Amino acid sequence: MDGPRAHPFATRPWTASDFDSAENTFLAYQEAIATEKGLWLLLDTLRKYGLCFLRGVPDDEMAVERLASRFGCTRNTFYGTSWNVKSVPQARNIAYTSLHLGLHMDLLYFEAPPGLQFLHCLKNSVQGGTSIFVDAFKAVELLKARSPEAYHTLVRTPVTFHYNNDGHHMEYHHPTISISDPPSVDPMTVYYAPPFQGPLQIEGGLEAQEMFFTAFRLFEDVLQSQDMVYERRLDPGDCVVFANRRILHGRTQFDVSTGERHLKGTYVDWDDFKDKTRVLDKRYA
Repeated sequence: MDGPRAHPFATRPWTASDFDSAENTFLAYQEAIATEKGLWLLLDTLRKYGLCFLRGVPDDEMAVERLASRFGCTRNTFYGTSWNVKSVPQARNIAYTSLHLGLHMDLLYFEAPPGLQFLHCLKNSVQGGTSIFVDAFKAVELLKARSPEAYHTLVRTPVTFHYNNDGHHMEYHHPTISISDPPSVDPMTVYYAPPFQGPLQIEGGLEAQEMFFTAFRLFEDVLQSQDMVYERRLDPGDCVVFANRRILHGRTQFDVSTGERHLKGTYVDWDDFKDKTRVLDKRYA
């Protein structure tokens, strides 16, 4: 006997111009945190586009955790339940420098990386430091149309992600593109974080490795094409929320001598997002 079937969330893959014209991608913080309908609008936008911006967030380092708690429990990692993103001297992590931070996803060396990331801008008076975002779902769609062989190579090839720093040694393997079979609520997940990729551990020798790197370079070409990259400078009081296994994020270089840039971040698991979305769908969808 067949059991209940999972219905995939209806996503809307986008290019930068698509996102510019999308509805409800900029919402008021107070509405999202104080009303169920406002929270549902935020959840629905994240379901469709994987990315949403909130305005009017209080100048308070705990505000991002209060917002995230509307979705569920904040994810506690070795960074804590929340963490600061700002330039510090002699940083070991490029995120804590003023250098250009390339497109990536967070914590892919975990078995289950966080589903949602929240970044609240507390200060940003520097020159540079523009946030950048790319929809990996759209990039996969374009890659598959351009080169089915490259697409299938990235689906079937496991990639090592690792972190060995500050008394922690994390490692896990994910394919760049993961397709659920049979289809589930999440028919696709993407894993992309070049700074944390380790040596390939695959069968097939040099030929298999060359096939993977050729496919990976094609995927990177799509991801980094100008029409895919959405740029947005975060101002104090802004908070960006995005799906960590769909949306790539990064930032441009900034000049620390011109001011200060301070973001506060936290994570929420994808299961909590789906839970809250299903509950509020019954009332507002």
